[in-house]
Amino acid sequence: MQEPQFGPDRRTFLRTTAVTGAALALGGLSTPSASAAPGEFPDYTYVRTLLTPSQLKYNPTGEIIFPTVRGVYDKLASPLGRYYLYYAPHDAPGGICLAYGDSLEGPFTEYPANPIVSNKWDPHYSVSHVSSPHVLWNEETKEFWLYFHGENTTTRLARSKDGVHFTYDKVVLSTSMMPSGTTETSYARVFRHDLPAHGARYVMLFMLNNTTNHRDICWGWSADGRNWTFDQSPLVRHSDVGAVNVGGPHLLTRGGSA
Repeated sequence: MQEPQFGPDRRTFLRTTAVTGAALALGGLSTPSASAAPGEFPDYTYVRTLLTPSQLKYNPTGEIIFPTVRGVYDKLASPLGRYYLYYAPHDAPGGICLAYGDSLEGPFTEYPANPIVSNKWDPHYSVSHVSSPHVLWNEETKEFWLYFHGENTTTRLARSKDGVHFTYDKVVLSTSMMPSGTTETSYARVFRHDLPAHGARYVMLFMLNNTTNHRDICWGWSADGRNWTFDQSPLVRHSDVGAVNVGGPHLLTRGGSA
């Protein structure tokens, strides 16, 4: 398959936007309809609400965002459940949280010692909040790699053998790595995706804000998931889709393109 091209004239990343809400919900596959998704994408129907902040022991702000679900039944000898659901409040103090369950349709049980990563982690950082967890299973290291932001200027990496207890690794993205005037680099998601021409096996999609206060989607690539090179131009500009801001990117494939 020809390597996907990335640039202002041929963008093969598909676009989505982030929504901050008071609950995390699950979608399910449905039969085609008049409003069906484009060809080769699944259609979804609402199933149920999985987590409601008011029902959680750890609920500092009354809202949660950015769920990441990972199957752990084939990776851990004695998991808490077949699936781990990572999420976080959006507002300060945030906190990376965990719930677990035996079905993708729930129910999910809140981990009793949430947050598993807080806004203070001596001696590595002390920030107003941490949020937007994205967890990747790294097959080479047999570890769960957690990417999260805090502050909005900085995306960090933590690593875990059991998906619950994490060790701090490093900063992987900050505003200092992007053009002058950048004020936010957050909401990063990382995907295993080969780009041989770049010597890369991982790509990162993230939201960038600058002094114009219009948010765009940017991207980077990495051979190991730790050390990154970032395109200094947006992959998707807010003006491309007639929006004030775009955020919450995700990598999907369709017809051999990413």
